[in-house]
Amino acid sequence: MPAESSSAALEGADEEAGGGRQAPLARVTRASTEGNTPGSPRVGAIRAAIRYSMARASRLSRRGPRMATMLVGDDTTELAFINCSYTIQVTKAGKPLPPLAKLRGIERKERKLVDNVSANVPGGRVLAVMGPSGAGKTTMLNMLTLLTGKGNATGYLTLNGHPLTPALYAQHCAYVTQQDLLWTFLTCREHLRMAIDLYRPSLSAKERETAIDDLLDSTGLMSCQHTKAGNMFFRGLSGGQKRRLSLAIALAKRPSVIFLDEPTSGLDSAASAKIMSFLKVIAQRTKIAIVCTIHQPSASVFEGFDDTLILSGGHIAYFGPAAQLAQHLKGVGRELPANANPAEYALDVVNADFTSKASVLEVLDAWPKHAPPVFLREPQQLGERGAVSGFVGQVLLLFKRHAVLTVREPMLYTARMVVIFAVTVFFCVVYLESRQLTQVQIMQKAFYVFWFVCVPVAFPVIAVYALNAEFVTVKKEVKDGMYGPMAYALANGLLQLPMMFAFGLCAMLPTYLILGWPWHTFLTTLALFSAHCWAFECIAQFFSLSANPLVGMLKYLNVWFISALFSGLVFRGRDVIWPLRLLYYCLPMKWFFGATAYSIMASSPPYEGTLACNSTGAGAVSYCPDEGFYCPSTEEDPFGLSCYGETGPQILDSLSKTYDAISSENTVLTDLIAILAIGVFFKVNYCVYLYASCTAGRMPNPPRQIKI
Repeated sequence: MPAESSSAALEGADEEAGGGRQAPLARVTRASTEGNTPGSPRVGAIRAAIRYSMARASRLSRRGPRMATMLVGDDTTELAFINCSYTIQVTKAGKPLPPLAKLRGIERKERKLVDNVSANVPGGRVLAVMGPSGAGKTTMLNMLTLLTGKGNATGYLTLNGHPLTPALYAQHCAYVTQQDLLWTFLTCREHLRMAIDLYRPSLSAKERETAIDDLLDSTGLMSCQHTKAGNMFFRGLSGGQKRRLSLAIALAKRPSVIFLDEPTSGLDSAASAKIMSFLKVIAQRTKIAIVCTIHQPSASVFEGFDDTLILSGGHIAYFGPAAQLAQHLKGVGRELPANANPAEYALDVVNADFTSKASVLEVLDAWPKHAPPVFLREPQQLGERGAVSGFVGQVLLLFKRHAVLTVREPMLYTARMVVIFAVTVFFCVVYLESRQLTQVQIMQKAFYVFWFVCVPVAFPVIAVYALNAEFVTVKKEVKDGMYGPMAYALANGLLQLPMMFAFGLCAMLPTYLILGWPWHTFLTTLALFSAHCWAFECIAQFFSLSANPLVGMLKYLNVWFISALFSGLVFRGRDVIWPLRLLYYCLPMKWFFGATAYSIMASSPPYEGTLACNSTGAGAVSYCPDEGFYCPSTEEDPFGLSCYGETGPQILDSLSKTYDAISSENTVLTDLIAILAIGVFFKVNYCVYLYASCTAGRMPNPPRQIKI
């Protein structure tokens, strides 16, 4: 688009904008980009207004997420985005930058995905952002929801004249994603009860139930209020019902603005038309400003729009009332054919893949002549609402929700309990002979301990996948201000602890019952096993934050495999060169293997098959080992090679010569602390990354042409 397209930027007044639409302004700073020199009075007025807005936004952000917010939208609600652009860096050939492009000295250039887009959405209206593939719809929506990514976002994004900071967004905005981010095993009513409890804790129990009923009734979900959301594996709500439930959760917050990404995606034409009609009714009744992206709307869907913003190649082709789109097309020489769908025809007109680029540029170049004035309004008072739930209340509510999910959802914990129990029984049967207190069975018991250490902690790879899907939903809920990331981390951590002991019981009971391990060591071994499971659960949680769950699963399996290699049974740690030897100490299995071996062997009953060395008399031998005992040949061991000792300390000393993770010294407490320290390390990193991921939104930078 030529430079003239920005000539109307930052203009406005208490007058009609966009063809008959009254702009809700109190006092408006007029300015035109043409002739605005740094010292001009107009730029000075703009600077003053922006400084006031920024200062007020800073005060609001310091007040934190408990800042009061609007009950509902009103006639003064307005979301405005002015001179918004988004630039990324690509190679000279226009391709995405490869890794380490800067270090490799690859030449780069800038590409604008969105170029100088300005529009506003008053309360009570629905704005549809349309355009062909690659037009910049998703990029524009990401900018509006502060998901600016790695590119350079510039422009002014305001709500009632206030810069839309992440804190202000969390208080006043809600986002309904293209994929409905719901909890599979919670019902519609349970979803809404959780949202109401977190967003509006001041309501009495009766008022909360009334609010839930109102939301269910207004979104047409009353008939399926007790139906679980479901997913691709478990049958639940239909696509349209899920979309309406997502919208109901957003409405529970009573926001000023709702953003929707492709709300008709995956729905048939009838369901799509109903969704858009419903959005229009909701906007009119609640005075909420609604912004949605639409790919290819049908005529019935198009009727649900109040205003439309059509993009092509990141430039504006049209912004204004949807009803006046056909008139605009006629004015630029693209008259709408009879009985044609205005939306489909407009998208064809601006689609450079199917229409000549010269024709598309002609339409884009004509827009500045028809563009409504764009303005920068002075900040106006935002409405207030009761405080959201505090940290303790959030933790308790989230703990309750995830406790319910733990019972209902098999993948995360229940299935693993069953698998751990079944696998443990299998290995107990395989090593059943290790019950015998003979020298030959000592190594069999050691091998069983190895499998006992390694196999159960392989199954959290399932949790990586489940937790990754959960993370996507949590990230969205945190961004919408439902709760804080640390409240979720604490609630999830509190729920983990009893589950780890449950895993321990599933492995310990068959082991002690079938293999006859000494019961007086049960509690010690249970504590070690639970801590070991917890450490690997923390590792799984950390890798669940990967962008791709499959990559996270592979990372976890790599750590598990390396930990098994460096557990102390495959090879001795002291034989490994530095710095690889660090893996021997930095992963949990070595510590658990040594502590478990000591726990079950140190006070075990005497083992048969050893004789004390006598220097004289009957039974004297010509050679006596340093241990002071030897093992005569037997039918199972003709050469007496399996000779480890009679008592637990003797056996542990013998095993330590080959496996240095094992020792006759009591280091159980040290080993337990080491396991917990490794778990804490990964848990802290998980919390840091979780917090950073959930609070990554940022405002666009001010345009370069105006220095504040």
